[in-house]
Amino acid sequence: MAEVNCNEIRNQGIIDKDSDMLRKTQDMQDSIKIRTEGKLFMHLTYMKLRFSFMKGG
Repeated sequence: MAEVNCNEIRNQGIIDKDSDMLRKTQDMQDSIKIRTEGKLFMHLTYMKLRFSFMKGG
């Protein structure tokens, strides 16, 4: 058990860097499960439009 905890602490630096991205990916996967395809398509279209608008395009 002590070795596992030690490894977890050692890996924490790497995990923290990617945890935000992993959380976003998990949220997206959850949304896909919950949404109907139509709502998902509208949501992705909206996000694409919003993203291009934010980029100034």
